[in-house]
Amino acid sequence: PGAIFVADTFGGAGSFRAAAQRRVIVPDQTPDAAPPLRVHCTWQQGAAGPFSARIRCALHFRVEVAGEIILELTDAFVYHWRLWSVPELADALLDAGFTATDVYTDLEAPPINPAAASPAHADAFTACIVART
Repeated sequence: PGAIFVADTFGGAGSFRAAAQRRVIVPDQTPDAAPPLRVHCTWQQGAAGPFSARIRCALHFRVEVAGEIILELTDAFVYHWRLWSVPELADALLDAGFTATDVYTDLEAPPINPAAASPAHADAFTACIVART
């Protein structure tokens, strides 16, 4: 009693296409520290199967010091997932014993009703599903 479960999800038509998102992280460094460090992160998403909704995602890292790549970690983390729809996941949480679910697509706005949620028109979206006991 009183427990919650939170899932950070993504979906929409765009989530079924292969894509990559790159980001460079520059940790806070003091001016007299060692040579500047940069970490290049790539989130790679494979194409999801349209009938199975299975997808392979991976995180890759490259560490750069003073402009030279000193470490490369390809497939540092690999995930094999099934892309569940928001209503499917909400129903599964209720079946698992949670008494209520809320779906947030904007943390500044009130939750939306999972049964009425139809983000299929969205090319891509992220949503947090919160289940309560």
